[in-house]
Amino acid sequence: MDNPLLYALVGFLACFLGTIPSGLINLSVVKSTVDYDRCSGLGIAFAASLIEIIQALIAISFGMLISTFLDSNVPFKFFLASVFIFLAAFSFTRKPEPTLQKEVDKPSSFFRNGFKISALNPQAVPF
Repeated sequence: MDNPLLYALVGFLACFLGTIPSGLINLSVVKSTVDYDRCSGLGIAFAASLIEIIQALIAISFGMLISTFLDSNVPFKFFLASVFIFLAAFSFTRKPEPTLQKEVDKPSSFFRNGFKISALNPQAVPF
């Protein structure tokens, strides 16, 4: 028996899962969950969510102040643009370290690891 509501629900779920971005934090949660256990993935996710909440509160508090400062200081805008261009060039030209040859140790604290990953998330820097 065909159930159009079931097809709509499956389609909605597939579209929702397809739109979840595979960023640094999400990939770290998946990797630690697969490599170690569910608790390690939850530790990274919990720490990253705390940082995201703190970043949102800071963005709300200081958004207008930063906007007026950047509008009044055009040379500072160019300085920031050049810094981000340098960071992009550096990240594209560096040679990654091979990871298959060295032994991976279990991190001492997955919460601290998630905290560092979320705090240094390059996708959230412009916000």
